[in-house]
Amino acid sequence: ALIAFITFLLLMRTFRSILLPIKAVVLNLISLGAVMGLVQMGRGVGIMAGPLLGGLLFDLQGNYRMAFLLTVALVIVAIGCMWGVRWTAGQAGRASVAGQRARGAG
Repeated sequence: ALIAFITFLLLMRTFRSILLPIKAVVLNLISLGAVMGLVQMGRGVGIMAGPLLGGLLFDLQGNYRMAFLLTVALVIVAIGCMWGVRWTAGQAGRASVAGQRARGAG
């Protein structure tokens, strides 16, 4: 709420308009709500699928060893995905800066 308020004040002072800051704050809150909804949806699917998969693996194997190994494997995959996204975002940023320098903008 504090960031939205500061954004509103800065935009209102910069552009001397009331409609533009209101529109910007509302659209920022809508996009934040959409992202938070997707995160909660993914969390809900994980919470639902975890016990079902663990129970299925227990029924098939007779112990929880495979369920724990699968959990460790999925955590490693998730860490790899986060690292990959961070790496590609960094590469895109460096390429953008290099392109601007080549054009003489920096």
